[in-house]
Amino acid sequence: MYELATREEEQRTGRRTARLLRQSGLPQDKTFRTFHLARLSPTLQLQLERLRSATFLETAINVIAVGSPGVGKP
Repeated sequence: MYELATREEEQRTGRRTARLLRQSGLPQDKTFRTFHLARLSPTLQLQLERLRSATFLETAINVIAVGSPGVGKP
């Protein structure tokens, strides 16, 4: 019974994630793998790597992205 409930929860989570990604309108090909780090300064490259590692979640540190609308905030 536990396995059935676990599988059902995983499926629900997967469907929800897929639905939210579709609704977000974000391009599917925009990933960390396809991002051109060479265009960024070394400081920004380091900051992006810190964001990608998501250690701020474990340490409960807030992340704020600042910039003009439509310019992209890595």
